[in-house]
Amino acid sequence: MRGWRAKVGVLVPDGNSTLEPELYALAPPGVSLHFARLLAGPQATTLPAIIAEYLASMPDAARAVARVEPDLLVFGLTAGSFVPESGGNAGIEATITACTGLPALATGTCVVEGLRAVGMRRLAEITPYTHEVSEMSRRFLEAHGFQVALLHMIPDIQGVQGIYQLHPQRVYREVKAALRGQQVDGVFLSGTGVPSLEILPVLEADLGLPVVSSTVAVMWGVLRRLGITPRPEGGRLLATLSR
Repeated sequence: MRGWRAKVGVLVPDGNSTLEPELYALAPPGVSLHFARLLAGPQATTLPAIIAEYLASMPDAARAVARVEPDLLVFGLTAGSFVPESGGNAGIEATITACTGLPALATGTCVVEGLRAVGMRRLAEITPYTHEVSEMSRRFLEAHGFQVALLHMIPDIQGVQGIYQLHPQRVYREVKAALRGQQVDGVFLSGTGVPSLEILPVLEADLGLPVVSSTVAVMWGVLRRLGITPRPEGGRLLATLSR
């Protein structure tokens, strides 16, 4: 039987091909993952409009994946917490629980709690978003008590699908270049579509700083809620659960 330790339902954006394999790689033995897609139609052409459609499709996706009777449901879209119409982390989690009767966790909640767990206060944020959504992300973090000393937007990303086509080498080099000469407590890689597992431990070693990605924050938040010890991969954040 799969999921003998825990079953986790995950709501993932329709074009996101990064989150699933990275969460599978991080999942400890006995933890099964079950995904439902958040949908955006072709009429949504800007990132805020796409996020709005993902939020509108959230109840149906939550009810669908609830059929496998997960122990926890995760909203796997970081930027959903940035827009006011979602009600933030609490609003997302309340909506999912109201639809399914199951406990819920927003990626934004995992990010906020995870950054605090590794001692980040003054941080560098690396985003794949447009300027508009990147500024929303800065305001979101600052509202939760963080100082965004550096907000670096990865340039030349062509639309939402371009986020999912980022290569780990590109992300690694962007972070290294952006951090040159910066005095920060750590780095946050925003977005569950940004590849992070291959580069995160290397970046931590090269920079001498904690590096947290949205995806690793999600797995940390899930395992923390469920009381399950993580695999050794995942950098400093997941290591906090092994202490």
